Amino acid sequence: MQSDMTRKTFLLLFILPILAKAQTVEIEVADRFVTLGAEQTQTEIKPGWKIVDIQLKNKAIRYLSGRMARQLTDDQMPIFRLTPASGETLTDYAIIRLRQKRQYRILPNPILRLNHYQRIEPQYFSIKAIGDATFEFHPLSALERGSYILVNIAQRPTGELEDYIVYPFQVP
Repeated sequence: MQSDMTRKTFLLLFILPILAKAQTVEIEVADRFVTLGAEQTQTEIKPGWKIVDIQLKNKAIRYLSGRMARQLTDDQMPIFRLTPASGETLTDYAIIRLRQKRQYRILPNPILRLNHYQRIEPQYFSIKAIGDATFEFHPLSALERGSYILVNIAQRPTGELEDYIVYPFQVP
């Protein structure tokens, strides 16, 4: 009985981070919508300096592997289609520009809400409701060339190092 309960608890804890993402996120490429794949950020802890066996100023770096996102847009004002999961709203989502390094892309700040982001709101995006819970939107001004993520900024981090589920894309 106890081991069965432990298995159910483990299964629930394993599945919850997977369920913490939007139902669907799509981006328009070549006049058709393609699904943006969800990725989880990776975190590296860089040690700081030591004073008498006390470690100070450890620094976390959150990154996505690869020089570029797998999904490349064909426009600097990409059109997205998003169906939020239950309990989410469109304004929970934001776009963050990543900094590119040689073999990976990093969030400018390891704490998600401390990054410069653009929420999906009417003053920054053209938003159109499609059906009951699906939205189509695009930025009102062109995005600069580079790597970006679409992310739910209200999400709870997952795992021991508190990583995030994000939807990366690349603007040419």
